[in-house]
Amino acid sequence: MSMEKCIPYRAWHYLENIGDWLNAEVIKYVSNAYPRFVNNQENHLLAIGSIFFMADPNSHIWGSGLIDESDQEINLDSNRIYALRGKKTADLLTQRKIGLKDVAFGDPSIFLPEIVGQKTDEKAGKIVIIPHHSNVRFFMEKYSGEEIKILDPTTISLSFVDEISTSEFVISESLHGLILGSAFKKKISWINAGAQNPFKYNDWLSTTDSTDLQNFSPEMPIDEILKESRKVHSMVDKNHLLSVFPHNLSYYREGNYVNFIQARKKRFIVHLIDSVSYTSTFHPFERALNLQNLRGRLLKNWDEEIYFIGVSPDGAPYPSDLQTSSIIRDLNYHKIMQFAVIKSRSEAISRGLPIIQIDEHISWCDNYESDIYSIVIRPFYEESISSDFITYVI
Repeated sequence: MSMEKCIPYRAWHYLENIGDWLNAEVIKYVSNAYPRFVNNQENHLLAIGSIFFMADPNSHIWGSGLIDESDQEINLDSNRIYALRGKKTADLLTQRKIGLKDVAFGDPSIFLPEIVGQKTDEKAGKIVIIPHHSNVRFFMEKYSGEEIKILDPTTISLSFVDEISTSEFVISESLHGLILGSAFKKKISWINAGAQNPFKYNDWLSTTDSTDLQNFSPEMPIDEILKESRKVHSMVDKNHLLSVFPHNLSYYREGNYVNFIQARKKRFIVHLIDSVSYTSTFHPFERALNLQNLRGRLLKNWDEEIYFIGVSPDGAPYPSDLQTSSIIRDLNYHKIMQFAVIKSRSEAISRGLPIIQIDEHISWCDNYESDIYSIVIRPFYEESISSDFITYVI
């Protein structure tokens, strides 16, 4: 049996987000090892993202940043901090008496042009707008019918990067929209609806030639925003950033593992659950807990955290990949939602159940009676799931 080189890492995965998703692509490129998503009980890498709050004594930091100036406790050996996203994070760590030694700077997503290649088919005048995931619908409606590409940051695919690489203008509320726009040498504009703390943006800007970049309201006319667009050049020493990567975290393994490349070819796992008899008194919450335990056994050799679809043995509907993507967008939109209950429209009508449309939040209630349904469960951040869910009728 052949040996396979892998490297353990953690990232924010509770919401699908292109910046977090790119971790595995960058780690594979830099280390030539398969990234393996792990829990926090073993040594692991933290790279792309404002994920210092996830750091613990087993963490090794390469390019992460703080999310804001708040006094979050950092329980981490400073010798395991190799690179930081920006100088603002470094300043805060120094203020908290965390000594930094030969630390490199730079968000690791700046390596995307080397990973996907610099496209030569830039389309003159092409505009892409990348909202924060919570504002995608606002921008879709605002620019409906116009020749402007709205990129949903919950689109976890390298096609997202391709759209940026072939554009001329990148207008972004998403931090990694700005970082990628800069990396691909596009004219960028930073927009902020007011809900985003500017710290992480200024942290990244501290590694560029444009520390004075201003943000604009998304209500501002698009022509005026474009007039303010400019190229932001990185001042990151990529060689230094590469040289401090903690290759010592990698190891060789043997066995039948599903690496991240194989896992990403199948985003959603559908498994027929036939070991439990579901009755009208069996609650979705109980079933989600059962599925969580089952999933831990079924996917123990998978290197990627994925969404899981449980299908009842008695004819429950399960969504197509397109429908599942839509459900996940709603789970992301509501943030706290950890699973979605899927019922057929005909089943809801025949049982006299209310037809709940996408987007409506149903709080958990103890007397909820289940019918025939399937469940989509997101990757877990906490050890146990909450009882919040969305009902989605197909």
